[in-house]
This record gives sequence, structure tokens and C-alpha cells, in this order.
Amino acid sequence: MSPATTSVTFGKSGLPGYEVGDKALPAVIIIQEWWGVTEACKEIAGIISDHGFRVLIPDLYKGKSTVEAEEAAHLMGALDFKAAVGEISEACEYLKATGSPKVAIAGFCMGGALTLAAASEGVAVCAAAPFYGIPDARYFDRTTPRQRRYTPKQRTTPRQRRYTPK
Repeated sequence: MSPATTSVTFGKSGLPGYEVGDKALPAVIIIQEWWGVTEACKEIAGIISDHGFRVLIPDLYKGKSTVEAEEAAHLMGALDFKAAVGEISEACEYLKATGSPKVAIAGFCMGGALTLAAASEGVAVCAAAPFYGIPDARYFDRTTPRQRRYTPKQRTTPRQRRYTPK
């Protein structure tokens, strides 16, 4: 069974987040979907932690989450993506400063777009794995070479699938 996440704050503004795993392990930053930080997001963090990683989920909505698509669209629309990339950079700095030798980033949907944005803006991660989502070209450099994988059969995210955690 995956260990529970612990609430943390980090960065200049005391951004809230959830962390799991030993501080000396390599880290993965998981970026939330447009729903906010959900229990499914925390379960994914636990699964990744079970594979030998420290995981941090920055709460980019600062405590807000929803199961309603209309409200999720509103929350995402109100998010300042440039500021969010800055907060992701602070998450990376926090993980390194507190013991993780390497930091990677991954996200789903909106989190995938922010993963690409963070990688293109030079956030100091060793790897970036976006699971769909593309940042708006008006805000981010999309000329940097990168590899993305998308599939036409992918219609759901882990939050939408029915599965039973271990």
C-alpha cells in the first residue's frame, strides 16, 4: 500500500503542496489536472513513490478543487500560467534544497501543458513527461526540441478511470 501524502509549504510565497517519499530519493513533480489536486492525483503520487521516488504535487489552485467541468474550466482559466511555471520552478528548487539529487516533472492534461511550459522555460529538471496538453504559444517558447507522445485512443485520465488502488 502506498504511503500517505504529507501537506507541505515551500517557496517564497509558501505555496501549498503534498509530498510523499524519502527526501534523499530522486524526485518527481506531479502537476495537477484542471480539477485541482484530487485524491486520484495523490494516489498517482503514491504509486510513483512506491517505485523509489520522492513525489511533490504543488497545489497550483491553493486548496481549490472540483468534480464539475464548468468549475474546472473556470479554475484553469483563472490560473496565471507564467506564475504557475514560476511556482513549479520553486518546487524544483525546494526538492533539491531538501535532499533530492535529481528532479523530473510530469503532468496530465493541464498539467501536461504546464510540464511542457516549464521545460521550455528552463526549469531545472532532468526529465519532463507531459501526458497530453500543449501550452499556449503566446506565452511559451515552442521552438525548443522535445519529444511528446499522444495517442488517439487515450480518452480518459487516471481520475476518470475506475480502478482500485493497491
